Amino acid sequence: MKIILLQNIKGLGKKFDIKEVSDGYARNFLFPKKIAEIAGDKSIKKLEEYKNELKKKEDDINLLFKEIIDKLSEKEFHFSVEADKNDKVFGSIKEEDVKKEIEKFISFVPDNLKQSVIGKIKIKLEKPLKTLGLHTVEIDFPNNKKIKINISLNRISL
Repeated sequence: MKIILLQNIKGLGKKFDIKEVSDGYARNFLFPKKIAEIAGDKSIKKLEEYKNELKKKEDDINLLFKEIIDKLSEKEFHFSVEADKNDKVFGSIKEEDVKKEIEKFISFVPDNLKQSVIGKIKIKLEKPLKTLGLHTVEIDFPNNKKIKINISLNRISL
């Protein structure tokens, strides 16, 4: 029986592969677990259309990454933190804070692609930023890119 895999199955194949399996294996294991479906003419055509759609979306995302990286390389982010008169900082800047600022910055990304783009952004901070001054933070895109983050001082009176 010809089937389409709906997820990766070790020893059998990857998601969307078309495989030939025994009828019993398909009916008794794959179909009840909803990890495969029969590979008929309509489902194969639907699968090809879906693969083409995924490829187009991936190409669009890659173009967006190039645009985002170009714009980020010219951008410097500023964060304000509270500090006392001895420049002791209260709080810190974490990966989530950096990611939120980048999300605001990439508002030009179409809504239907935004989650895919944001999900692929990985910020690499060894530890939260707790000192004033200029810090370079690495952000992982499909190709590594670094941006600069500036933490500016807001004094509070104690």
